[in-house]
Amino acid sequence: MPLLSFTSQSSKGSPAQSSSDPNRPGSKWNLLRHSVKAPRSSQSPLPEAITDQLSTEIYELIMDHLGDKPSLLACNLVCRSWAPRRKCLLLDLMVCHPVPLVAHGGFGAIACAVPDPFQGNGGIIYGTKDGIYRGIKDGSRLRLLSIHDVSQIEILPGSNLVLCLAACILLHCVPELVAAIKKGFAVQGGFEMVDLITAETQSLLDPDDPSPLDLAHKKVKPRTVFRVDTVFLVCYDKLAFYIDRRGIRPLNKVVLRWTQPVHAFALRQLYILAFCERCVEVWNIETGEMVQKIQGPYHLLNTPESGEKVLGLSLLSGEITQIVFRAHASLNS
Repeated sequence: MPLLSFTSQSSKGSPAQSSSDPNRPGSKWNLLRHSVKAPRSSQSPLPEAITDQLSTEIYELIMDHLGDKPSLLACNLVCRSWAPRRKCLLLDLMVCHPVPLVAHGGFGAIACAVPDPFQGNGGIIYGTKDGIYRGIKDGSRLRLLSIHDVSQIEILPGSNLVLCLAACILLHCVPELVAAIKKGFAVQGGFEMVDLITAETQSLLDPDDPSPLDLAHKKVKPRTVFRVDTVFLVCYDKLAFYIDRRGIRPLNKVVLRWTQPVHAFALRQLYILAFCERCVEVWNIETGEMVQKIQGPYHLLNTPESGEKVLGLSLLSGEITQIVFRAHASLNS
């Protein structure tokens, strides 16, 4: 008996296809393939039918392989259902983020603050126009000293002493080097070194090296100096560059150029926080690239040493805020 072969036919006479067949006209794979081939504006979203038929695992896998901020932000044009995964991946790319603290209770205009080592995590000691206060974790406060116009507070490690500066100017100090900021440009680059033994002074930048002069022209304002390994990072309101111990700028070192004028800086190993008028820019000091921008005006409250908390005052909410670095940022640095 001859063998009979049966082929099921669709209503139009064509062979029926399985629902899992990728070549089926209505399959999500076929729709996705045709949508990719079809020309469309880079700013227009995918057709709704395709977004609806893509499974959660597929579009999450796509976003996992993007790995950069512009591409993840472009996912906003696709579908609202992509938002949770996009937010999670963007958070993982962040170096740091602000966390408001309640340890000051929101009292008065705060000029400076330091973490309180005497009461553990959560407490702070801060200065205002009328004194020095201890902020408790429950939001209450205790006045430690009545003094006017407190501008800076420092706690001596290993002791119960709190030092403060009121209505005076502080010289910015780094190991083996004391750098004073001169008003105007009486010295080259606006920075002057002071010998602690002889009290003699000289320009921080080598006057015979013209390369820093090309960068530190008279349109920039000197801000501060950080020591980074064997070199120094000289920071101005519009840029920053490295110099060696002789005050000469190494040719192979990067130059950081802020997008806005900067009024304060905080160095956290691999990253420098540049406090601008409307935001805080986070820069990688090795690559010279800006890796993050924290929106909102903040006033830097302390000069953190290595590993210490970075405290800032949110000028919008009036809250003391800690800039918390993510674990991967600390490990990389």
